[in-house]
Amino acid sequence: MSDQDLSYPTPLELDERTRNLLRDSGLRDNGFSSDQLAKEVVNRRGQLAESLTDELSKFRAATDRLRRNRSSAVQIAVLVVVAITAIILLSSLHGRITQLKKIEDGSILLANLLIGGAALAAGVVIGLTIWQRFQRVGDRKADLDRALAQQLPPLLRSIINDFESSRAYENDFDATDGPALVELATEATIPSSTFEQIFDFIDSHDSSAIGIAGNRGIGKSTIMDILDRTLGGTTARVQAPVLYDPPGLIRLIHVRLAEAASIRNAKPNILRWNIEILKQVAKGVGAILVAALLTVMLFVELDALSFDSKKGWHVGTVTLISVAVVGALIAYAGSRLLPRVRRRILVESRPTDARGMGLRQLEILRKVTEVQTTQGAKAAFGKFEINQQQQLKTTMSTLSHAENVANLRSFCERLAYLSNEPVLICIDELDKMAKPDDAIATVNGIKDLMHVPGVHFVVSVSTDAMHQFAVRGVPLRDVFDSTFDVVVEARRLTLDEARQILRRRTTNFSMPAVMFCHAWSGGVARDLIRSARACVDLRKRKDKAIPINELIETVVRADLIEVLNAAVARLRAANDLATSRGLYSAYHRFRAGTGPLDESIAKALEAIKQVEIGKPDTEAGAVVHALPQLLEFAARVTEKFAVIRSAEDWKDERLGDAVEQLASIRSALNVHPDAAAILLEEFNEADGLG
Repeated sequence: MSDQDLSYPTPLELDERTRNLLRDSGLRDNGFSSDQLAKEVVNRRGQLAESLTDELSKFRAATDRLRRNRSSAVQIAVLVVVAITAIILLSSLHGRITQLKKIEDGSILLANLLIGGAALAAGVVIGLTIWQRFQRVGDRKADLDRALAQQLPPLLRSIINDFESSRAYENDFDATDGPALVELATEATIPSSTFEQIFDFIDSHDSSAIGIAGNRGIGKSTIMDILDRTLGGTTARVQAPVLYDPPGLIRLIHVRLAEAASIRNAKPNILRWNIEILKQVAKGVGAILVAALLTVMLFVELDALSFDSKKGWHVGTVTLISVAVVGALIAYAGSRLLPRVRRRILVESRPTDARGMGLRQLEILRKVTEVQTTQGAKAAFGKFEINQQQQLKTTMSTLSHAENVANLRSFCERLAYLSNEPVLICIDELDKMAKPDDAIATVNGIKDLMHVPGVHFVVSVSTDAMHQFAVRGVPLRDVFDSTFDVVVEARRLTLDEARQILRRRTTNFSMPAVMFCHAWSGGVARDLIRSARACVDLRKRKDKAIPINELIETVVRADLIEVLNAAVARLRAANDLATSRGLYSAYHRFRAGTGPLDESIAKALEAIKQVEIGKPDTEAGAVVHALPQLLEFAARVTEKFAVIRSAEDWKDERLGDAVEQLASIRSALNVHPDAAAILLEEFNEADGLG
């Protein structure tokens, strides 16, 4: 997109917004003037337009439609005419009703009243229609304003980082701005290729079942959030329950889908809903007034009937036309008014729109139906009376799992048909279930819901959980592969993607710190943001910039202490007291170490080697089994980054390659310690910077 594509806001408005943002946020404390930053934001309007493509296109379409629509001008002119007509006719009634002397005068006044009322009703309809068109543009402008408010701070941070590029490879860390270092669900936190693969598969198939596998925190939930916003259909998002309950899970999906259908297809707000109803009522009232006017004309015509000795009484042509038009108008008014009243009172048994069907499903799912039938017989003989009554009360029975599945499948089919939009059902965090067998039962339990036309299933599970399930003899990966059309591996971030994420969330974050955070996090977006936040928080506690070696050693030491402490706690919880005592010795040695970090790591490794580590068939055992590789990995990371280098050395391509290798080791460590051990051996054998 070119700079001209950002038709709103104008350069002057964008300059003002930027200055307001700088004044109201921590971005003002960056050493650069507001004039510099605001000017650069205006110069990058094209880049801003790229991030607002969807909102801009909708805003432009609404404004162009209003500009090209000549009927708006015609309607405004008609509105003026009918308003003047209504005022003249209705004002003519003032003071004349009490002066009526002839029936003809009353007929004329009544005709004025009816014509004026009909003109007033027409004016209301036309005025509300015009208002809605302008309001539609206002809605699109509000959407664009909200999107602009979200995209402007990241753009400003990127500009500030560009201005500070000369200091990007310094050995002192001085980043103190990090309000966006939280787990925000944005496209920037996941590799674009992963999302595009899933989106393209859904877009190219009428129905699909997709599994997403990847490390914890790599962005599987974020992918589901973005799919919800991008597909533009009805989405039901549920978390896998800790305890498997087949009817409960199906019912939960059913409720979430019904809620989404009723909300998505509802009017934007109560004001808009009332205006639409008011338009329909005005049309109905106007039709009734016109019908009444024609009725008056009918009676006047009947009053003027003449008797012909040859033909007898006869009805004029005007009378026949009036009768036909009155009947048509009354039918039209009824069609406008009665359904509106009926829909407010009754829930249709067979709704014909997605929202009505969603509301109907919610009503069924959220109540227990009781039917009470009373039968009676009464007989009277003179003064004697016999009365007998029988009462039958039934309660709707609880549906079986198969019946719940069948009802949900039928609902999905009809919802996809009525809405003419994709239906997305997401089941997240399958690995959080307490029992591995329950995860397989969940996948098998939803098979009958898959491959409904217009319906797409997305289920996520972490690869480390699948590995743990396999160790316990539960082949979840095999079930995943055989159930879903495709299983997409959510890949880790690259160094450049990690850099772009941090550039948009903080300022003055040096490149050596980016390299460290990327390697230490293993390319997992959640851990990348947490590591960056730890660095910024540490700098905030100091009075001045922190040397990069001191920063990295402090962050790594704190993380290792937390991991060792958690491992001891898990072993104690599992009643593995012997192993927990041995591991506590390693934890104590590491925590008590006051020398260089590499020496503390070496002492902890020596203590762990003396601990008898069992099989990794439990969660606690898996954590302990991975500790030696984790400590060795920490030693390699410290060796590479907790040093002082020149800017040229930091830019060396071999160091960049080492960063990616270390990130892949950490990623493997999250899944399989033995695989990480092999990668560590290969890394140690390879040449690299010391």
